[in-house]
Amino acid sequence: MNPFELQKERRLKFSDDPANQLDQAYLLLSGLENFHVERCAHDPGCLLIRYSVQNYSLEALEKALAREGFRLESSPLDNIKKHLIHYCEDVQYHNLKTPEPRTKNN
Repeated sequence: MNPFELQKERRLKFSDDPANQLDQAYLLLSGLENFHVERCAHDPGCLLIRYSVQNYSLEALEKALAREGFRLESSPLDNIKKHLIHYCEDVQYHNLKTPEPRTKNN
């Protein structure tokens, strides 16, 4: 598997309420190892995150943020996109753990 396919870049769009949650989320996520976070230049309510599916998944990050009281913005279309991303990342992660099938050549 190409290691570049494991690197993900996603946006986290936060709700306007509660106030200051974007700054708090930025500080929290900045402390994670093997994880990059920055504020979106074109959208003040958004964080741009980069990570490897070997270490993180969007679903786990969203659940962890929700447990800490952060609220992400979501529309029906956003929810469909997120579910597709969650599924794809889960498949990629599990494929990393699957041994290569034995063939005559190896």
